[in-house]
Amino acid sequence: MRYASVHAHLGRIASRRDDLESLAYTLLFLLKGRLPWQGYQGDNKGYLVCKKKMATSAELLCRYTPPAFRQASAGTGWSGSGWLRGRRCAQRELGATLRVACR
Repeated sequence: MRYASVHAHLGRIASRRDDLESLAYTLLFLLKGRLPWQGYQGDNKGYLVCKKKMATSAELLCRYTPPAFRQASAGTGWSGSGWLRGRRCAQRELGATLRVACR
């Protein structure tokens, strides 16, 4: 659950963008030692993790990381597409679905 993409939490079919999102979470964990959604316990853990992922901006996730990493998350580096863009789209489009799908 820690490294899963938001679409995976919502039960959607994973794509290459979801793989990049999961890789980004893994790299962030290795760089920072912790992710904002770690530490949830109980029956609603999946819901709480999904909700926190959708509420956490890419800018907040990439704070205190190397500049190249921040540029890639914003879509101004590497390929220009931004590996968290799909996550931001899910935040806008699936906000209402979150309460039902992440349980």
